[in-house]
Amino acid sequence: MFDYPAAKYRPQEITYGRNSVTDGYEWMRDASSPETVAFTEEENAFTDRYFAQHKDCFEKYYKEQREMADALMFHGLIRTPAGICASGEFADGISSTVLLDEDFTTKMIITDSDFMKGVHVHDIYPNPTRKDIYLLLVLRDKAERTSGFVYDAGQKKVLAELTDTFSVDWSADGCCAYYCRASHREDGTVANTLCRYDIDTGEDTALYTYGGHAAYGIVFPMDEGGVIVKFAVDYHAGETVILEGEGGESIIPYDGNDRQYIGTAGDRHFFITDEEAPLGKIVAVKKGEDFRNAATVIGEAEEKITQAGICGKKIICVYESAGSQSLCIYDEDGKRHEVGLPCQYGKIDIAPREFRAVNPLFTYESFAVPSCVMELDTEQYVADVVYKSEEFCDDVVAERIFYTSQDGVRLPAYLVRRKDVTRNGSNRALFYGYGGYNASNYVASSACGMSIVKWLEEGGVYVHCIIRGGGEYGEEWHRGGWKDNKKNVFRDFCDIVEGVIADKWTNPSKTAICGLSNGGLLMTALITGRPELFGCVIASVPQTDLLGFVYDDRGSMYITEYGDPREDRMFAYMKSYSPYHNIREGVSYPGIYIQAGAMDNNVPAYHAKKFTAKMQALKGERPVLLRILPYGSHDRGTGEYFRRTIAEMRAFIDIELGRGGDSIG
Repeated sequence: MFDYPAAKYRPQEITYGRNSVTDGYEWMRDASSPETVAFTEEENAFTDRYFAQHKDCFEKYYKEQREMADALMFHGLIRTPAGICASGEFADGISSTVLLDEDFTTKMIITDSDFMKGVHVHDIYPNPTRKDIYLLLVLRDKAERTSGFVYDAGQKKVLAELTDTFSVDWSADGCCAYYCRASHREDGTVANTLCRYDIDTGEDTALYTYGGHAAYGIVFPMDEGGVIVKFAVDYHAGETVILEGEGGESIIPYDGNDRQYIGTAGDRHFFITDEEAPLGKIVAVKKGEDFRNAATVIGEAEEKITQAGICGKKIICVYESAGSQSLCIYDEDGKRHEVGLPCQYGKIDIAPREFRAVNPLFTYESFAVPSCVMELDTEQYVADVVYKSEEFCDDVVAERIFYTSQDGVRLPAYLVRRKDVTRNGSNRALFYGYGGYNASNYVASSACGMSIVKWLEEGGVYVHCIIRGGGEYGEEWHRGGWKDNKKNVFRDFCDIVEGVIADKWTNPSKTAICGLSNGGLLMTALITGRPELFGCVIASVPQTDLLGFVYDDRGSMYITEYGDPREDRMFAYMKSYSPYHNIREGVSYPGIYIQAGAMDNNVPAYHAKKFTAKMQALKGERPVLLRILPYGSHDRGTGEYFRRTIAEMRAFIDIELGRGGDSIG
């Protein structure tokens, strides 16, 4: 039995339309109340004591994290006349933005962890014409949305803050910054407005407001001037507005088909679209003409096209098959040239502006390859590694296997192992999944921040699950796991786990599962729905109250994906799987480690706190741990907090799967 901190059960009725529920821990929604603060502190202290009693196991992984801390990985690389601009992240979660030489040594640190208190820099966009001027996409602690900072790196001064946006970028001449600003209407919907900020005059001009509800707006400035913006209605498609300059406005209304602008050549705009092509095709439409006159340039392939760009007379394309990406170039005659990559399965990231370079830079990673930088030769159709933070592991086998869901859908999964690991029915197995928001669960070198290679080195098996709700196979796959199909996501994950167990790779007592954000919802839904199937669960920044989220700051955005619990039908359906509302007495639950950030306004920490309090009240045999990072946002923390969090996750898995000794309360 565990001596958990006391959490008062204080019942109150919470109303959702014509329905209501009794909630005893809703008071935890107020993060600043003395009672919630005290509960949080006591939970963190309990978790500290737990790992102090497993000191050797924890210290092993903490030391490992310290040794990895200096590995620097880049993303969003853009070549400029002054050097290579990049966002960098160390293995301990600390990020920076830098200007690099061609040999990837740092010429200038633009921002680092001390840049500004309470501000986290996610991406950087160098001004195309003005030295030392950058756009920074940042998140303030507890902010509902990111902001764009117009930043003078020479003077180390923020010139302007463009608030409440998810997308910023420069005009082609560098004189203006485009962004989409979100605002709440009285009816609960969100208005998104395309804005232009003039960095010389400071004038901020609203150019176009989408009349309906849009989750966000994404801006795509054009090389020849003007901007294209996509107002995303449903995490898939949206209304597209093309502003080609003074008086040159055209609108492609929302019709359920996705359109992603990739560039302009001559008198034609190029888009990726899934209209009459579920996996996507590339079309071109003449400037000023109706989109219905668009002509197909590259037809639909067997894989989903996820990213593309115009490079002179060629088109560079990134394709996806079940979360693994490949790279090819179509020459001016339309012939496809495949580009070799380090592994059979991996992930590619190219900054949109870099597609136009003669030899574009991009990042690549796989299960055995930590993020590295590659350079693409568009004449020879080859790519070479030009920077790597760590050596690649060549002792890894990654196989794509398929299992069948309960309703007959083929579910891909990647089973990754060391070459000498065999089917013995008792391997430790770590499963990772996501399944939501039309977001692909891409092949990666880590899961919830935990190194996959380190897991494999200890003899573990890693399983990367591709389940409905994501974007791996187009919108039909996404809709198969959203709103009133959400339970398919949970069933799909269980079907893969059961398939791996049936194949004798592991068994339930040796099975650990992990996920974050929407994947954290997945984890907590699995532990309440199928507790007998897992040995332990790691849930990072999870949504657990699938009714209460509607009253979060971002609730109006999440309705687009999950549905609205204020509607009778959706209330009943969402309550039937909402993890918080499905914790039951008399059930033997596996151990669970839950992590959240006090500054997270994407998924507020009350989701983790309420779930923990209700689960701990059952006084079960296995531990329920909560770690709230005091400065954490929607992540695993940074620096010392990151190192400790990941070490705790890894130690907890060892303890609960039987390698770290018996758990002690």
